[in-house]
Amino acid sequence: MKLLPILFAALFLASVHAWNWNNYTGLSSWHVSVTEDDSGCGGSATTSQMTMPIEHNGNSATVTDPHGTIGGTFASGNVLHIPGRTINDPPGSSVLSAYDIFFTTDCSAFAARYTWDYSGPDGACSGSTRLAGTNSQGCPQVVQPTRPPEASVDDQLSAAQNDLRADMQLRSDLRFLKLQDLLFGDSDAAAMAGKQSQIDQLDASAEAKYKAILDNDPNNYQANIAMAQLRKSQGLPHEYYQYMDRAINSGQFTEEAKAAAEKNLAKQMGLSTIPKAANSLLMKTMSAEKSNWQGGLYGMDVPKESQKDWNWKVFFTDGPWKYVINTATYK
Repeated sequence: MKLLPILFAALFLASVHAWNWNNYTGLSSWHVSVTEDDSGCGGSATTSQMTMPIEHNGNSATVTDPHGTIGGTFASGNVLHIPGRTINDPPGSSVLSAYDIFFTTDCSAFAARYTWDYSGPDGACSGSTRLAGTNSQGCPQVVQPTRPPEASVDDQLSAAQNDLRADMQLRSDLRFLKLQDLLFGDSDAAAMAGKQSQIDQLDASAEAKYKAILDNDPNNYQANIAMAQLRKSQGLPHEYYQYMDRAINSGQFTEEAKAAAEKNLAKQMGLSTIPKAANSLLMKTMSAEKSNWQGGLYGMDVPKESQKDWNWKVFFTDGPWKYVINTATYK
């Protein structure tokens, strides 16, 4: 019965101290005992000390071993594979074998060994190098990146409004330059092109910010009003009316204010009222025809039951302009 607490304790300690170097980015420094075995070359085994830095970059790392600097990749979480290479070894050269550096999971030590084959005018021989590294600093402290706090809706609206105000001012400046050119022939093409470029950038910036707000809250009154203003300045009246309609029906108006806003919007369209099924024969007829529809669409045999949603729009055309008067969805 005493085995279970011991087993749980062992598992707990393993989970606390386990470390994978292939997840780390940064520098580690190791005190290394280097044992060079030159007995095959007429010498003997000697041991020296060195500091060995390792620059970690996730799944790869660069090490400076006794024979130079070389990059390697992690074969697993704590096994770094170093490829073989050839180095200058006056008066000849040496071919170093590939090798693996084995790190302990508590970051306290590593071990590695590789062989080398020397050849030169003074002959040829072979030997090996053994590395035993220690680290008294323990595993690095990894600072988890923190997500910056999301801006509040008020902050988002403020940032978007700054773009819109600058946009409107530039449009006013551009209209003045165009008027000046029209009246006096005093054209400054570079200035006009520069302001248009700024307007295009602010248009895109403001639109992105307002649409980010509307993605989370499609009925946001201020964002819909602002988008309506932007679309109107861009010469897109049909989208202007769409955003105005959303603003009017956003729930921010009293019934009296809503009726006044709809009347004003209808007046801008050149109408006495916004057409709906209750006050428009056309809208009422279309609604009845949809209700009585039995399938088929422009000569196509489309079963009625296959149509879950129907969307349609009524347009009023006056010269080149196309205004959206009303939209409806039927289920």
